[in-house]
Amino acid sequence: MTKANLSAPRAKLAWANDQINVLHAKIIIFGERKPYRVIHESNPDGAGYLVKLQTLEPVPDDIVIHIGAVLAAQRDSLDFLATALAERNGAKEPRDVHFPIAGSKQSFRERGTQKKIAKLAVEDRAIIEALKPYKGGNDMLYALNWLCQKGKHRKPLLIGGAPTSQAIGGNGIIREIKLLGMVGGLEAGAPVATVDADPGIYLTLTVDVAFREIAHATLRPVVPVLREFSSLAASIINLFE
Repeated sequence: MTKANLSAPRAKLAWANDQINVLHAKIIIFGERKPYRVIHESNPDGAGYLVKLQTLEPVPDDIVIHIGAVLAAQRDSLDFLATALAERNGAKEPRDVHFPIAGSKQSFRERGTQKKIAKLAVEDRAIIEALKPYKGGNDMLYALNWLCQKGKHRKPLLIGGAPTSQAIGGNGIIREIKLLGMVGGLEAGAPVATVDADPGIYLTLTVDVAFREIAHATLRPVVPVLREFSSLAASIINLFE
């Protein structure tokens, strides 16, 4: 079997990786503006106080749109791969070829999904099937597809904030610090931690732009997730060298 021409999927992915670096710089600049503030309130359910975050500036539209463009390019790299494999198998201008990512194993095996790779060689179809490109099989691959689809229709809901680091300052005794998880969009008054400590102790947080939802999972910062998607797409493309 001749080698597939993988230049197009790799070029698409290279563009995405370049854009991740640009996006990272934008997010750093946004974070330096301190688009949120930390609020301390008494804890109605226990000792100490609650640490809450309040939005002062929403995530800019250009960052949100930039994230969507990177997701689309990463997803496109896999469709470009499927097209290259179909062309290697003799297909001429295979417009109806796509890399299948399904909502379940059963859905992946349905005729409509399998039709997307019908023009590929049997060996290539077997490799794709072994990747388990469906929810419950390869969840990171499913998450890429899911976010890409959601980003086309629900732009404001994709992006939120996530505390990524914390520091303790001041003098006194710390009895307990409990982080409550991620923030659903840097919403006003969203509690992120409880602190049971002397009054002189304070907690500071660093907040990063994050996906509010990854295939119904918890929030994760955008840039490392995008890099993970690129690494996954590259590893799949390399299977067909």
